[in-house]
Amino acid sequence: MLLAMFLLSTVITVVIQKSVSGETMSMSYGFYYIWAVIVSVSVPKMPKTTLSRILFCMWVCYSFAISTVFQAFFTSFLIEPNVDQQISSMRQLISSGLSLVGKEELILPVAVEISKSDVETPNYLSRELDDGIEYFFESNGFALVANDLNMKVKFQMYYRKGLKLCSFIHFTRSVYVLNFLFNSPYYERYSSKLKQYFEGGLIEKLINIYSDSNYVSLNHFSHFEDKIKFSIDINDRYFSLNLQHLRIAFLLLISGYALSFMLLLAEIV
Repeated sequence: MLLAMFLLSTVITVVIQKSVSGETMSMSYGFYYIWAVIVSVSVPKMPKTTLSRILFCMWVCYSFAISTVFQAFFTSFLIEPNVDQQISSMRQLISSGLSLVGKEELILPVAVEISKSDVETPNYLSRELDDGIEYFFESNGFALVANDLNMKVKFQMYYRKGLKLCSFIHFTRSVYVLNFLFNSPYYERYSSKLKQYFEGGLIEKLINIYSDSNYVSLNHFSHFEDKIKFSIDINDRYFSLNLQHLRIAFLLLISGYALSFMLLLAEIV
């Protein structure tokens, strides 16, 4: 925009200085003309030559179209019609009134943590992961609780279908306990083997095997695929502006050029 202002002010200055009218204009004065159009204030006087008037009218149309584009973009960006603020914390999730659905071993730590806070306890629904995912997409008013590995693996198919989830990371403490009898001969052996598994990368290997074996379609995915697409069409109400949405600005630009040309012909005739 600044480059266009500089170039046009230079052109207008040169055109007026070389016109037959003998009128002179400095570079700063030409820049003042251009800036006055952008901020929608009056110019000292209209250009007298035909070429300078053509350039001036084209700049008015261009500035009007560009200002329309920026006003539409910033208005849409600041207002965000039909869009609520994204839930980004557990406290916001609980305050939203959504019920939690997920596996019992994942729901339990969250429930214990919430019970120690001063917020109202939400409703819980224990489901296996695949059933919980299907229930999550087919029902309203639920939030799915899943670990990060399952989120990366199980939701690959949904991401490929263009479905974008509103998600956030929340850390909870999960404790797994294995009890041995006092002075059990298995205690030391089990501890040493478990340490070897971690140091040798066996746990990471098992996670990779689990990930590779689950990069497939979810159970009954084709059964409720249409419902997912329907849900996207209904709920995806906020979209970014593109050329199609800004078509009115370009139509205004073309209309302004046409009007300028007609006025020029009328003035000549």
